[in-house]
Amino acid sequence: MGSLRLLLALAVVLLHCGVHRVLTGGALSVQIFYMISGFLITHVLLSKPVYQRYGTFLKSRWVRIYPIYAVVALVSWASLHLLTSTGMPGWDSLPLQAKLLLMISNLLILGQDWVMFLTADEHGLVFTANFWKSSPKLYTYLLVQQAWSLGVELTFYLLAPFIVRRKSWVIGLLVAALALRVVLLKMVVGWSDPWSYRFFPTELALFLLGSASWHWLLPLWRRLSERRGTVPLAVGTALLLIACMGFGSFAWPDWLKGPLLIVLAALALPATFLFSSTHAWDRQLGELSYPLYLCHTLVIFWAARALPEGWVRGEHFSAPAVACVLVASLTLAALLHHWVQEPIEAYRRRLKHE
Repeated sequence: MGSLRLLLALAVVLLHCGVHRVLTGGALSVQIFYMISGFLITHVLLSKPVYQRYGTFLKSRWVRIYPIYAVVALVSWASLHLLTSTGMPGWDSLPLQAKLLLMISNLLILGQDWVMFLTADEHGLVFTANFWKSSPKLYTYLLVQQAWSLGVELTFYLLAPFIVRRKSWVIGLLVAALALRVVLLKMVVGWSDPWSYRFFPTELALFLLGSASWHWLLPLWRRLSERRGTVPLAVGTALLLIACMGFGSFAWPDWLKGPLLIVLAALALPATFLFSSTHAWDRQLGELSYPLYLCHTLVIFWAARALPEGWVRGEHFSAPAVACVLVASLTLAALLHHWVQEPIEAYRRRLKHE
């Protein structure tokens, strides 16, 4: 599963470098990450007795997510104020409600996805159905703008212990979330951002699809691997990776190939999980995915100011610039993992035994 997670993170990096129609793109990568999260959280809650305690589970997830985010957010804030003359243009003119929401969400992560459905006027916060056309664009005041997806993740963590232990709840809420998505699509609004992949009530279906994969398909893959060895696991993992790598080149329309890839991911996630459990190198690659996902926009910010003139035109990076961003982002991700995440993981291991 580590190779898959790293590949999805790289797809997001390339998108933010202006490279389109390569790998799975940004939105679909995030949605597959949701499925992986649903699968892994179900595994944690049902196979590790220590996480039967709700507080212990939430504390463990918070410790897993927050430290790297805090480091990247702090460095982003410092870079914004040291390398630009404007800092955050328009901040002083925002109403108090907007400032409070942004400060809290930047500090705690929770609520960053809500920012995508809000703008502000002289009276305070105002709902908007399309944040791209809103003014002011509140998301531009997020220090780590892609961390809105962590807000969605945290909401799932708050609910998961009450849902994933009951198969009937997993199926019932999965059907309800899919039905809500169908309703929004029929209303047209469901086809566009932010409703297409930032709205938690519909994205819950993806988390639960991952949970369903753990409940019903993982036992089948286990039995298959017991009879046939690791070959089926390698084949299932390879098929999913190849589908993700070739996704941008497939000639099928997005409305068709996107759902097909999600179905393939749901079927193959147990294979990638079991494959990773027997290959340490795959797990190590996966450890880079989270810091890479968080730090790459910071690297892009630096690169846009440090690379030779002509390598970067607006949001589009030349091939050498993309290569520089990839190398620098992976290097910074490795450093964050070594300096921040590894000490935190030692603390989490002690937490499990308390």
